[in-house]
Amino acid sequence: MAAYRAKVQPIAHDEALTYEWFLDQGVYEVLRYNAANHVLQTLLAKPIVKIFGVSEFTLRVPTLTGAAIYLIAIYFLCRRLFGDGLVLVLSTAMLAWNPQVMDFMAAARGYSLGLAGLSVAMYAFARLASRGKFDPDDKEWRWGCAAASISLALAVAANFTNIVPATCLALSFTAVALGGIAPLLRFRERAIREYAKYFFLPGLAAGFCVLWPFLIQARLAQTKIQLDKASDAVRDIFNASFLYKWTDDVFNSLGAVPSAAGSWQERATELGANFLLPLLFCFVLAGLILAFRAPADSEKRQSAECRIFAGAAIGSVLLTVLLHFATKINYPFSRYCLFVVPLFTIGGVLAAREISSRFPSLLLKGAGLLLAAIVVTDYALSVNVKSFRYKRL
Repeated sequence: MAAYRAKVQPIAHDEALTYEWFLDQGVYEVLRYNAANHVLQTLLAKPIVKIFGVSEFTLRVPTLTGAAIYLIAIYFLCRRLFGDGLVLVLSTAMLAWNPQVMDFMAAARGYSLGLAGLSVAMYAFARLASRGKFDPDDKEWRWGCAAASISLALAVAANFTNIVPATCLALSFTAVALGGIAPLLRFRERAIREYAKYFFLPGLAAGFCVLWPFLIQARLAQTKIQLDKASDAVRDIFNASFLYKWTDDVFNSLGAVPSAAGSWQERATELGANFLLPLLFCFVLAGLILAFRAPADSEKRQSAECRIFAGAAIGSVLLTVLLHFATKINYPFSRYCLFVVPLFTIGGVLAAREISSRFPSLLLKGAGLLLAAIVVTDYALSVNVKSFRYKRL
């Protein structure tokens, strides 16, 4: 479906600007810092359109590559975490069919490449979670850490706002792998030095090689966007995922029309922003607390997985708020924080598993499966191959 949309849908506003500003110019323009310049997408698209000519499809080939990697990675991630049952089907569907994510599997922007980097790193973390604490003599630990590190760096290169989930995933994984963050202060220990060597250095090196021409041009003022209220960001995120078919992109200025006052769309938006998404946050937080309070004889792998992914989900929200108050960076549009979809989907399902293991009940499990099925149905109703909701023409 993503390939079909990439072939037939006309170029949208930001895709056209990407081509005009960065691709239809000299090489020096590819290296120019701009918040609209999604570095990895631009670097990959430049030789493709140069060799094969510019068309809707060739401009979107890097995006489709990211979409393919993302879909493969989330399948293996969910299979690793949830086995081969119904939960695998529902969790994979929630990650693949989110309508906002589906838009950016086709649109020529860097978001799908960013999701691909995050999902590959998450799969690497899921594989390593079952191996206990970091073992410098274990080959899979070494290569898994290096692969995850480079994937996180490429996710940031694809979209700078991915610095938030990359940081939170790195910290939550480090806390599980080393038994806490404090051991990092004991750098004289061989295990800590080896961990830094295989987990931090590869990503820092990859990120520096790709991003240094851009970072030396960056200025904090260039991060200014319109959403200075957290409630606006939460409404945008809720609408983009759950009311995709029934609401316009309210906070973008290209002809978007807000929902009519008193309409069911406005009431649903307020319900989602003020109750449902905060409830999801509290639910994931409850699962995280239970994972930290798990008894010593419980399933260690299950607890570690919840602490990594639920911890990263909670941390990404807290870090976003901290950046807003500490550096005056405004809250992001939904497209800038697509990482919320994989982090809170995986974190929510893991939290549900953690709660279910403490309070076993067929009724509780049935309610969870029903809720997941409702989300998947809502996503399926929003399947759209004719246009992009995101700044469509």
